[in-house]
This record gives sequence, C-alpha cells and structure tokens, in this order.
Amino acid sequence: MKKEIYFNLFLFAIGIAGLYFTYQIPDPGGSVDLGASFFPKIILFTLLGLVSIQLLLTILDKIKNPMTQDRVFVPKAFIFIAIIAAYIISFPVIGYKLSTFILILILMYLLEVKKYQYFIAIPAGTLAFLFIVFEILLGVPLP
Repeated sequence: MKKEIYFNLFLFAIGIAGLYFTYQIPDPGGSVDLGASFFPKIILFTLLGLVSIQLLLTILDKIKNPMTQDRVFVPKAFIFIAIIAAYIISFPVIGYKLSTFILILILMYLLEVKKYQYFIAIPAGTLAFLFIVFEILLGVPLP
C-alpha cells in the first residue's frame, strides 16, 4: 500500500508540474479560441482527477484493511515491456499487420485468456477493424 500511495503522489506531482509549465504557454491572440495549451490541460486535469480518485480509494482501503500486503508483479511487467519493445523493433522486419497479430496473440497468452477460439478471432478482428477504418474509410495506408 505504501508504494501505491507514493506512486500516486509522484503522479500527482507530475500533473501539478505539467500544469505549471502548461500555463506558461502563451495564449494565442486574435480569433483563435484554443491554443497550444488546451489539449495538455485536458490530459493533465484528467490525470490529476484520476490520481486523486485512486489515492482516495487506496487510503480508504488501507483504513478498511490495515493488514493487506503489497503484491508486486514486477517480472510480468518487465515481460510486457520487453514484448512491446520487440513489437516496435519487428515493425520494419515483418511489417505492421503480422507483428500486430503476433503481439495480440502473445499478450492474450500472457493474460491467460481461457477460450482458445478468441486467439484467432480477436487479433483478426482487430486487424480487420484497423484496415477498414484506416485504409478504406480514411485512405491512410498501414505500414
């Protein structure tokens, strides 16, 4: 619990610092309603709100269950990071479509999806959706 509280406080500090720097961006003059700081402010206020909720829930859970232990799944997190890095590296070698299909298969296996019919349906459906949206509707070729 302590680590989660510290991590949430760290994210809250990042959000506050980001807002400080975002408010340093000059507002555009003239007829432009939204400036360069509009989208970062939305993201940072959302971050602060979600971190505040998570911090509150963590503290309330700590009050309700003072004997709960921290469980850290560090090895699985590093495996996911390594898989994403391999996915990025595999783009130029085997292409977007095949590397995305393989990535989804591996992530589903690591997340212990029980129904094996999903192992083909979900990656194929994801690629079909991306193909329809980007290549057909938007006319943007996938790499």
